Amino acid sequence: MPKHRIIIAVVLLISSLAVFSLGVGAGHPGETPAPLILQPRSLPGLAVSSAGREAKLLCGAPVGSDTNPAMQDHLSSHSPSSPNPARPPAEEQAEPGISHRLTSSPSGVRTFQSIADTCVLQGRPDDNFGDSLDMWVGYDESVEPHPQTARSFVQFDLSTIPQGAKIKSATLWLALANSWDYPGTSRTVSTWRVPSAWAEDSLTWNDAPAPAEGYGTSEVWYGDSGWYDFDVTNLVKAWHDGTYDNDGIMIRGPEVSGDASSRRGFHTREGEHAPELDVEIETVDLFLPLVTD
Repeated sequence: MPKHRIIIAVVLLISSLAVFSLGVGAGHPGETPAPLILQPRSLPGLAVSSAGREAKLLCGAPVGSDTNPAMQDHLSSHSPSSPNPARPPAEEQAEPGISHRLTSSPSGVRTFQSIADTCVLQGRPDDNFGDSLDMWVGYDESVEPHPQTARSFVQFDLSTIPQGAKIKSATLWLALANSWDYPGTSRTVSTWRVPSAWAEDSLTWNDAPAPAEGYGTSEVWYGDSGWYDFDVTNLVKAWHDGTYDNDGIMIRGPEVSGDASSRRGFHTREGEHAPELDVEIETVDLFLPLVTD
């Protein structure tokens, strides 16, 4: 074979190999092939992130968004069941009559439902979630952009508790709606005093009050969609005796990023299981002075 034909054949062979190599593993010439990501095994009905956590439901968006139809379905088909021990039913209290000589404050447990509740997200600092069906705590990296630190706020109107009543105990009840975490994981959720006023329909991360002192905590398990209780007796006593203004309660989870990040979502008053506050009070007899001629 002539020498020039050998050279042409070699050139054609090299060109064909180059074209073949560009066409393997790349969408366009010069692009680096996308790495192969091995996803962890998922259970039916659960969305799994690349970090290995499982999300029962991704929400935290205002009513009317694309997320909320799924949340509505979740609420209708997953009525929270109480963790151990089961939550006792609320006791109804009747208002007693008032004598002109002896005034008796109502005794027993009164249950109050939230009049305002919402959450704020560090990763969405200008957004308000006052009409959301749930409120988040912890540090979330399950959606883009990452919500990051999430804190929740809840407020109760306790003005119907008589001034003369003695507070025996106060318990905040929150119903878990969703979780993003490793299966079988428990996280400590805590309660804090809110030191200044806020509004449900305008609160954002940018203007949210910083937490004051802390109160009761509860261990909240991933996926255990039940009622969880928090002891806020000392806080409610301080509200009642005038030590602090009643500016509500802040709820926080572990605010840790990376591998240890996690999120818990609780129902709000816009959903089926509004936050509740049980306040146990004692009967206090207030003797009024007799007026004689």
